[in-house]
Amino acid sequence: MLADGKVTPVGAFADTARFPISWPTHASEEEYRELAATLADLIAANGTPAEATAVTDADGRASFAGLGEGLFLVTADRVDTSTLTCGASAMLVELPNAYAAAGADRMVADIEPKSDCAPPTTATSALQVHKVWQDGFAADRPTSIQVALLRDGAVDQVVELSASNRWTHEWTQLAAGHDWRVVERQVPVGYTMDSDHDTSGDGTEVVTITNSKPFTAGETPAQTGATTVLAVGVAVVAVVLGVLMIMRASAAGEQDEGRRA
Repeated sequence: MLADGKVTPVGAFADTARFPISWPTHASEEEYRELAATLADLIAANGTPAEATAVTDADGRASFAGLGEGLFLVTADRVDTSTLTCGASAMLVELPNAYAAAGADRMVADIEPKSDCAPPTTATSALQVHKVWQDGFAADRPTSIQVALLRDGAVDQVVELSASNRWTHEWTQLAAGHDWRVVERQVPVGYTMDSDHDTSGDGTEVVTITNSKPFTAGETPAQTGATTVLAVGVAVVAVVLGVLMIMRASAAGEQDEGRRA
């Protein structure tokens, strides 16, 4: 866990219009999983540039050096080969590594991004998006919002969600061989957003986008006094390329390395 379990975004990630995140304190494993997925979606939508990238070698390994203490988002790009297709994935990694073996260098983390892999297919897929509000039925809740379907990072379609369609939309017949994502185009002022990814019984990917209102009008948001900062960028350990997004607390100059197992 980071110092006091707190993080403070800086640079591009301090732009709450583009990254309307409620940064957790003392986050659980599930909260980190959802945060990683949400950040990966927003990076794709915003085109956030990479802090560092790497390509794996013949043994499937890649490494990053010179990273300070903190929390790192590692994303793996989608990979398509003649025998295997692996979807994009994202995970958060903490340095120092609290799970390092006794006597091991805690500034080294061996990780393996978790991607769903299967033989290549020409079959189409389906993606459903569902909007959830956590605002106590606030009077200023918008009557509708727009979500964008991204195809390999570019906007493919835009649809409107509202009470009339039960805040839900489903795309079917999505072509194979592409990275499909759905993101909220503009999060309402005063709300934060997170995305949760799941798969239904029929194989449909279900993305639940939750807008939360962390405080009511007239209240002042709590000041965390966090010392951890989020550096701009995304670093990816992938079979192709990737991007590394860093939340780091300590000064530059410390030498550390993260490797993919």
